[in-house]
Amino acid sequence: MKPALLDNKLHYPDNWQQMPMGERILQLSNAHLSEKCRQFFGYQLVQLGQLSCQLDLTCCPIKHQILQTTKACEGSTLVSKATSLPYQENSIDAFVLAHELDFARDPHQILREVHYALIPEGHVVISGFNPFSLAGLRRLIPLKKHPLLHQARFFRAARIKDWLQLLGFEILSDQRFLFAEMLWPKLAESDGRIQRFSERYLPLLGSVYMIVARKRESTLTMIKPKWQMSRKFSPVGASVQALHRESR
Repeated sequence: MKPALLDNKLHYPDNWQQMPMGERILQLSNAHLSEKCRQFFGYQLVQLGQLSCQLDLTCCPIKHQILQTTKACEGSTLVSKATSLPYQENSIDAFVLAHELDFARDPHQILREVHYALIPEGHVVISGFNPFSLAGLRRLIPLKKHPLLHQARFFRAARIKDWLQLLGFEILSDQRFLFAEMLWPKLAESDGRIQRFSERYLPLLGSVYMIVARKRESTLTMIKPKWQMSRKFSPVGASVQALHRESR
């Protein structure tokens, strides 16, 4: 099994254009996220990472959106490490992590930080590359055209969901998109028959997955026992009368 913690440092992309089919992935990510984020409510939303900060979330009801990056760049409102978030416990209503775990050295710590900062019933959106797809196949081809794709971690969506469930998250949805376009980019300009066929019959082979989860917290409520002590004695008079009847 591929370890989650790495000693070496991965090259994190500064923008979507550095990724293969980056513009197409950005377009589809915005389309899928626009449907999901309409269900988010609250006061604070954090777009974590350079790629997440470039997503369009204007349709989200949460208007105060924090653009957090690991280094200063245009448009960012906060610069901080993803493994050490500067937020109080239960203070953020939603997080968006676009391919953040694909290029993370310690994805477990990032998820722990997100869980700590999220309010109960808060949402997190995680997107990443699917290893069981044409993107995973393209990653195995020894080409230097897109070295960034060779550095991506390619965690399985099932593994990400296991991590989330261990932290107490409830998985709300798991969608896949971008099928044959990773090997044949011209299909992006076609009428979409192959895409519609793949979405219907081969949904698990999408090159990119998008997971939406909600933080659950169980509260302990003291339940008082509904029992009463039963009498294990009888009046003295009744006991004497019973002995008198037995002696007859």
